[in-house]
Parts: sequence; structure tokens; C-alpha cells
Amino acid sequence: FLAKKAKGKQKAVDPEPNGPPDFRELTIQFTEGIPDLVLHTVEKDSVRDVKAKIAIEHPQLSDRRLRLIHAGRLLTDGICLHPWLTALEEKQHCVTSTSEESHPPAQSSMMTWLHCSVGPAVERDMESEETPQIQPLKGFDRLATAGFSEEDNANIRRQFHGQSSANYLDLAMENDD
Repeated sequence: FLAKKAKGKQKAVDPEPNGPPDFRELTIQFTEGIPDLVLHTVEKDSVRDVKAKIAIEHPQLSDRRLRLIHAGRLLTDGICLHPWLTALEEKQHCVTSTSEESHPPAQSSMMTWLHCSVGPAVERDMESEETPQIQPLKGFDRLATAGFSEEDNANIRRQFHGQSSANYLDLAMENDD
């Protein structure tokens, strides 16, 4: 049990004797016509762990790229699934609750549906744990895709920086007066 001082500052919480279970049931729907798969995940399981469990249950998918989707969101490998889903349900509950005395989601909602997009085969030697995603171009780098040459791009960049630094200095002088 907790000290009264810790309870007063709400830095600690008494463990709930009838709290939510430490596992979550997931139903995985596949895009390739594979039958649905029911998995149990524990609180520490990440999306990467769920993909590994899918590969164990369906060995034909072990060399395929798997993407898990929940509520229209692509889940990245580093997400801890149980806390993420719990937080999402709490947000949805807050939005949909109509009275102050509403109750948290029932135990029956502990089953969650995930969609699994099965992609092409992945070469294991080229795949890394932290594959960087393609970053969209920003600022002046977009000019190259619009057909501007490197020389044009450098000229526009130079003009912009020449004008913006002058404007910045002018504003700084006005504020000093």
C-alpha cells in the first residue's frame, strides 16, 4: 500500500485488484485471403513482436513484408501495442461519453481488430531493424522536382536568404528604438 503523502500528490496509484487483464486479444484480418488469426499480446509487446507472432503462426508469411493497420493508421514497429490501444480507447471513450458518471469500456471490448497488409517478399540481408522511411522534400529542395536546375535553385536560395536576413535586421532595429 502507499503512503498518504504519495497518494495526496497523486504520484502513485494503488494497484487495482480487479483491474484490466495484462493481455489483450487481437484478431488479425489478412489481405491475402488467409483466415483470421487470434493472438494474445501482453502489455510489453510491440508491433514488431506481433508481426513475429504472425510469422510463427503462418510460416508462409515469414519472408513477406507485413503492415499492421488499426482504425486507418499504419502501426510502426516500435509502438507498444497494449498501452497504445488502451490510450486510444480512453480518448474515444472521453469523446463519446455523455455524462460524468460513465464507465470505462467493458471487458468485451478487449478484443481488437487489426488489418494486416501482406506485401512482397523481403530480402533478409538488405532489411534492417530501423529502415528509414522516405522523407518528403522540404523548402528549396522541392524546386528540383519542379524542373529547376541546381543553378536556379542556388540562385533562388541566395535571393531568399539575402532578403530574409535584411528583413530580420530591419525588424530587430525597429524593436531596439
